[in-house]
This record gives sequence, C-alpha cells and structure tokens, in this order.
Amino acid sequence: MAVKTGRGDAIRENSVLTTLLEAGGPELTSYRGYVGRSEKADCIRLYPRLADLGTSFEIRGADIVHVEQIPDAFAPFGASLVWVGPDADVASRVEAVATRKAAATDANAVEVRRGRIRMVRRGVARDVVAAGPGENCASYCQDCSSQCEVCMSGCTCY
Repeated sequence: MAVKTGRGDAIRENSVLTTLLEAGGPELTSYRGYVGRSEKADCIRLYPRLADLGTSFEIRGADIVHVEQIPDAFAPFGASLVWVGPDADVASRVEAVATRKAAATDANAVEVRRGRIRMVRRGVARDVVAAGPGENCASYCQDCSSQCEVCMSGCTCY
C-alpha cells in the first residue's frame, strides 16, 4: 500500500535504501572510492582518493552487498559507494616509499615520500604496516605523522 500526500500524489520509497535495509541496514559499512583491480582473485581494490594511490581497501566480492555510482558533481571520475556486510573481510593498505639518504651530519637520515610530500627524518627506515579494521596501525616514526583515518582505529607510534 503506497502512502499518498494530501494532494493524492504517491510517495515512493528510495530503492537504494530499501535494498540496504533488506541486506542488513545499520550493520552495513560503506566505503567510498575508485574501484581498481586486485592481485587477489574475486577481490577489488578500492582507492579513497585518486591523489593518493598508496592508500586502498581490499574487499572480497562475496562481501559486497551493494554498489552505487557517486554522481560526478560529488566525486569526479567515476567514484563508487560500496556497502559490505558486518562479517566482511576488508583489509586496508597504506604504502609509503622510504629510502636511505646519505647525509654527512646524520647517517640515519631517511627520506620518506607520501604522494607529493617528501620528508627527511632521523631514525631507522622500516616498512609501513597495513592494518585492517579494528587493528592498530603503526607508523614507526619519532614524530608520528601518520594517516590513520583508513585504519579505523587509534594510532600507535613505536
């Protein structure tokens, strides 16, 4: 039975909302980004920003409940909104390039590049750890300038 306005016009339910409520409603989690190819079979890689291709989510196709294209006015170049169920196995990945830089004043100087930013830090170069939802992400830096928004948890600096 359709609900009608005072003028007699029918009010239609939103089809996307109906689909999401039937699939689990509040228990679903959404990810916004650009769908890319994964190295794993039956998975996609979702990049939240085209400006930072070192950050991505690995999502199994079987865990995806619904996908909608985001209009270009809100996210240009074909972004998608992907909903996954509560038991979804989603891994977040953060990749950064760290190289040793020879310096006369500090033999432990490390050059780190993240996107267009280039930093020179003191300390030992270690790999950046990728953490999944509910896990801590570690930055292994003395000044802890980490991008933990993708980890969905608090940061821990070592």
